[in-house]
Amino acid sequence: MGEANVPAGLGFQKTFRFTELVYRKPGITHEQFIDHYVNVHIPLAVETGRKYNVIHYSVQFTGQKQREKAQELFGKGFSNFLDCDAITTIAFTDEASAIAATKDPDWMGKVVADCVHFIKDDGVQLTTGWEYVANKDGVTVC
Repeated sequence: MGEANVPAGLGFQKTFRFTELVYRKPGITHEQFIDHYVNVHIPLAVETGRKYNVIHYSVQFTGQKQREKAQELFGKGFSNFLDCDAITTIAFTDEASAIAATKDPDWMGKVVADCVHFIKDDGVQLTTGWEYVANKDGVTVC
């Protein structure tokens, strides 16, 4: 996959990242979705990810309350909010590790298989690419 041409001397921390917009399965509440994600799915993903140089895994839960808070922060004139229930990011040290993870039977048999319990069919929009980190933990790294 293509990488940005970064001028010499800029020392970004670079990771290969999956970003997913996740939509909950019809018939389960937002609270049930969060409970399953936190207590079942994340532990499966973290366990499998350890084998493949995952250096960051996070889930940002969204929903009606969060959209209302965003509207409060950004004003009534801004209305183009994501309608997903969660945004998941998984960062690998390199692209080869990400590819290897997706080919692991544990990834498909445990992590992906668990999705049917709380994510709607076709309920994940996914993108991949290189992330260039300019500030980490409050420290400029480039």
